[in-house]
Order: sequence, then C-alpha cells, then structure tokens
Amino acid sequence: MNIKTILIACITCVFLSCTDDDVILVPQIQSTGVEGDFIELTIGESITLSPVLNTKVVSYSWLVGEVEVATGATYLFESSNLGTYKVLMNASNSMGEVSYEYIIKVIKGKYLGGIIVTNEGPFQNGSASVMHLSDDLSVVTDAIYKKENGLDVGNILQSLLLHGDQAFLVLNNSQKIEVVNRYTFINENTISEHLINPRYAAVINDKLYVSNWGDTGVDTDDYIAVFDVETLDYEMSISVVLGPENMEVIGNTLYVAHQGAYGYNNKISVINTLTNTVASEITVGDVPNSMAVDSEGDLWVLCGGIPSWTGNETFGSLHKINAATNVVSTTFNMENAHPGYLTIDGGTIFYAKGANVYMMMNTATELPTNVHIETEAASLYSLTANSGHLFATDAKDYASKGTLFVYDYLTKETVSTITTGILPNGVYFNN
Repeated sequence: MNIKTILIACITCVFLSCTDDDVILVPQIQSTGVEGDFIELTIGESITLSPVLNTKVVSYSWLVGEVEVATGATYLFESSNLGTYKVLMNASNSMGEVSYEYIIKVIKGKYLGGIIVTNEGPFQNGSASVMHLSDDLSVVTDAIYKKENGLDVGNILQSLLLHGDQAFLVLNNSQKIEVVNRYTFINENTISEHLINPRYAAVINDKLYVSNWGDTGVDTDDYIAVFDVETLDYEMSISVVLGPENMEVIGNTLYVAHQGAYGYNNKISVINTLTNTVASEITVGDVPNSMAVDSEGDLWVLCGGIPSWTGNETFGSLHKINAATNVVSTTFNMENAHPGYLTIDGGTIFYAKGANVYMMMNTATELPTNVHIETEAASLYSLTANSGHLFATDAKDYASKGTLFVYDYLTKETVSTITTGILPNGVYFNN
C-alpha cells in the first residue's frame, strides 16, 4: 500500500467517525414538549417536562422558583398544591447555554367556575346527564359525569347540591346520591341506603338533609334523611307530612316545601336542625312548587295551585314568610293562573306563567301585570336568576334534547341559546 492510499484511508476514517451526532453546537430548543404558552393541571396530576434540543448537552438544571429540583434531561412536575408555578430549565455545553421557562397553573379541576346544567334524562329507560358551560358560555362539555367516570350517572337526576368541594347528585328513580368532586366530577362516594324516592338535598351544620317521598302509595311515610356530610354515615330520619320537595336554609332552620308528591299539599315544614325536630308547619297556598330567599333574608314561596283536570282546581299564590317569626307576612293571590319556577336574584323576584316570565321587587305591594320576558321555550322546565341574567330551560317534547336560553334580564335580550340533554331541569353556578 502506498502513502497516497494510506492517507485516503485515514481521511475516510476520520470522516466516518465524526458523524453529525458528534458535532457540538450552541444548544437551541427545537421543541418544548408541550402545546401552548402554559400548562394547566388539576391538583394531584403530574407532567414530565422533556424538551428536545438540537445538540448534545453536558449539564441540565431545573428550578422551581429559585430552588433547584432536578439535574436530568427531564423533570417530573407533581401538582400537590394550588397556584401558578414557574419552572426554569437551563441546558449547557461547551458551546453555550439555553434556558426555557414553563408556566404551570395548578387548579382545583377543569370544571372550576362556569355553569353546570343537570339533565333529568328519560324516565326508566336511559340515563341522566350533566353538562358544563364555561363562564362566557363559549365552551360546552356534555356528559361530564360519564366522561370522567366511564359510567352513566343513573336514572332521573332530580337535583344537585354544591357544598364545599363536592357535588351531590340526587337520583330519584335510581334511589341514590352520587357524590363527586365538583371541580373534577370524579366520583368519590355513593349513598344508596336510607333513601326512598329522594328529591332534594341541603347542608346545615355539617349535616346532609335529603327529602324523600317514601313509598308513593303511602301518604304517611315521607321523611327527611339526615347524614353526616363528611363521613356520609346515616344518622336519623325526620318524619314529615306528604310530599317534601325542595328545601331552603336560613340560619339553623331548614324549610321544606310540601308540594304533595302524587297528591297535593299546602305546607312548609320548619325544622330546627339543632334538635332535628319539626318545630312547626306553615300553611300556604296549594302545591308550593318553589322557594327562594331574598337579600333581606325573607323566605318566598310560590304555589301553583291544584290543576283543573282534578275537578278541584285552585289558583296560584305567592307568599312572603318572615324568617324571624315563621309567619306569612304577605300573600299575593293570582287569578286564573298556575305559576311556577320562583327564582330570586338579590331583591329581584321572578316567576313564570307558562313560558312567560314576570318580574317584581321584594318590596312590591302588588303583583306585576305585564310580562317581563317572553321566553322561547316550548315547555319551560326550570328558571334561574343570577347576576343580572335569567337562565330558562326548555324540555321541548320531553323526549328530545332540550335547550337553555340565557337572557340579560335588564335589557331583555337573548344572550345565548345552547342545546342541552334530555329534560334540562336545573342550572347551578360552580364558583
């Protein structure tokens, strides 16, 4: 072999051993490994930060705040506390250094804030559902219970109670209450005992109160079941008159409206929750179908009256109850009307006749005569006033998906129209 051949062989060998991988460049980030400007995690979640660089790196340093937490090519961030975190990655070699700052926001859950809409669902066949709307109503997430738990929630979602970090989903036909984290909607527990046709729930002094119809063929077995709200252990039942429905809390007193189940009633039970006994009963109009508390702490009760098809028709009425004395202080009688869906925003009272909404102040001495908002609902199914807006749900034909109409109740303009699940029966604010 001559000298020229040896030289060529040596040069070839050098080039073969000096591949692109051996060339050290000034480090640059080719990919951060995440999408968007910041990362949002639910408390308890974790993420591995693994940026892709253009060259070999000799040294890594990861800092959360001013504290170095890792020195490898990746970093596992675990979200154990709420807050916004700045995670700084420094990477260096003999040619230079590059840095990148990750912004990580740890929240209670993806459903924090916004609006929850409960959809009762078809009777017996099929499941109820729950949907979530963002605060600006632009993002709609359907069936969040099934999405987070992989299961249907149950049959006939009668009502929902938000308390602390939890939501209590009262399922009438399934005879249970599903307890979920209100911000993640992940199931935490189920109450399935001591409930017979449960309707509504309320919390006072760390006790969960649940209204129950009992056996609908028996008029004397209706009751309020009492559970420890932390452990969910059953404690006792309070016997009440026929048809307990929704409840309101004022101080240590629980007010229970008795619409009458499959019959008719005209009572409000006043329960002393310090002794868990019925202190008194307040007589109002027939079929008290909704209650609300105003900004002055007074209880308002709307009664729909007995329907005409019974042959014993009575008309609706609105009652103001002084919560200090538990005495009806004002009664407004309604001629030829069967009103429903009382809701109060501060001192402003709303109720419906058919699809038409009426508005009055809590200081009014007469009922309004003019319709305030003519909703677009074919079958109005719920009405909720909050922060200057009115949320009206439409059950349509009671078998198809419904609609949520949102109105600015001052301007009377329609703000948004959103498709819901079947029989949307409640709107709740997940703040």
